[in-house]
Amino acid sequence: LVSGVKQSNYSESVTFSAVVTSTSPGAGTPTLGASSFVNGTVGAAIVFKADGVAIVGTVTLTGTTYTIATTALTVNTVSGHSITATYTDPADSNFQTSTSAAVIQKVAQAVTTTAVTPSSPVQSNFGQPVTFTATVTALTGGAPTTAGASLVFKSDGVAIVGTVVLTGTDPILFTATYTITTAALTVNTGSGHSITATYTGPVSSNFQTSTSAAVIQRVAQAGTATQIKIGRAHV
Repeated sequence: LVSGVKQSNYSESVTFSAVVTSTSPGAGTPTLGASSFVNGTVGAAIVFKADGVAIVGTVTLTGTTYTIATTALTVNTVSGHSITATYTDPADSNFQTSTSAAVIQKVAQAVTTTAVTPSSPVQSNFGQPVTFTATVTALTGGAPTTAGASLVFKSDGVAIVGTVVLTGTDPILFTATYTITTAALTVNTGSGHSITATYTGPVSSNFQTSTSAAVIQRVAQAGTATQIKIGRAHV
């Protein structure tokens, strides 16, 4: 039994392969069975397991090699998952059942990236509401977890005053999108305010924390208007 990679990331496809042979003093080619079947199917020639439980996926037979590809392994970077393959003769009892030695597959959190889209306009006036959008992308598939997760927008390293809104997730693009609208940015027309966003998954998250590159928001003074009112004096 072999693995394509010994450490993968959450939701990354991993392929395991198993070859069944007869052992001396016996001889012959073990009965191989169907060329494709759902792993764990009763009566199938082989079953792949992770920590004693059938792996979710489809087994294919090419020549004398069984393979399964799966994205269903959970995060485990310490002991890793114990992967085994068990052969059972699907046709008769000419060949004994056998189970492979285990291989260890460690699974790390999925890598994420966070990107901030600047407001429009990128220079606002003091007291003018501006909206920032952050898009979190999982690089190995699956939209980032949002339940229990946090997305913090910061201006110059300090959390921006305002309410963060989750506007949607996309399981095809593997993204989650958040926005914040604030009118609390102070005047800065020189270097501007450095705006970043940091995504943090929930406890025991399958997704890594990531912080965006900064975008710059300049804030000019608010305009004023002065009026003189003329009134009659009462005698």
